[in-house]
Amino acid sequence: MQIHSAIAATLGLLFAGGANADPIWQNANYFTNTKASGMAESPFDLMMDTQGGNYSGLFPPRDDTYTVTITLPGGDGESRAVSTLRYAFSGNVLSVFGSVSADVDPGDFMIGGSADSVSALTVQFDLPSGGTYRVLDGSFLGTHAGSSGALLAGEPVFSFDSSGNQPNQESGTLPPGGYSLELGASANSNYFFFNGLFADASYYLDIEIIPASACPSDLNNDGFVDDADFTLFVGAYNILDCADPAMPPDCPADVNQDGFVDDADFQIFVVAYNELVCP
Repeated sequence: MQIHSAIAATLGLLFAGGANADPIWQNANYFTNTKASGMAESPFDLMMDTQGGNYSGLFPPRDDTYTVTITLPGGDGESRAVSTLRYAFSGNVLSVFGSVSADVDPGDFMIGGSADSVSALTVQFDLPSGGTYRVLDGSFLGTHAGSSGALLAGEPVFSFDSSGNQPNQESGTLPPGGYSLELGASANSNYFFFNGLFADASYYLDIEIIPASACPSDLNNDGFVDDADFTLFVGAYNILDCADPAMPPDCPADVNQDGFVDDADFQIFVVAYNELVCP
């Protein structure tokens, strides 16, 4: 089955946007811990404060920053902690950023001080038919503090940390099941008659997860295998090799998953095309 080049070029324009499954991120459960706290003490004063807290529920885009600054009177010392967490998704890509810092700056009469901050996000989601993942970008840093991230399905699919295990465009398939994406950082600085160290850490991760369709020939995931899917299939058929850079990500038209979009895939596709409605 070969299509005239002029027709193929036209179909290629239609296909340029790719075919993605519905994002899983808006149906996932989110759990956050974004908190900053501090304490400062002199022989005359004891001051404490905590800002932030926990959130759990379905997806709300968030941009949270909490700051605690405790200053003893008369310049006797200061404790400061800052915690930030931001996350949002666009299509199949979830973007997360977090940072923490903690510092105690003692004065002449400070006898004790502490600063603590934490920024953590857990996202739990299900892939009933499995799917694929791709780490687009990310970084995990820390100075006298640490940050880490992992995708878990019982055992880690991948893990990163500020000790040196950095993202490097990891990708792969995900079997059907439940998953947990866990990202976080924490920082602590203490002063009890000696200087507390300034501590900070940060993390960010852009990750794409595409759920597999329960109806593989439904390339645009609208619940039907129709002319729109045929258009997408033809564009991929004329590229042939899933490894070709021109092929859309994850090669959705490779229905039998052998690395090529060829006659074998067409034979499967045409049966679903004749049925029209996905099971």
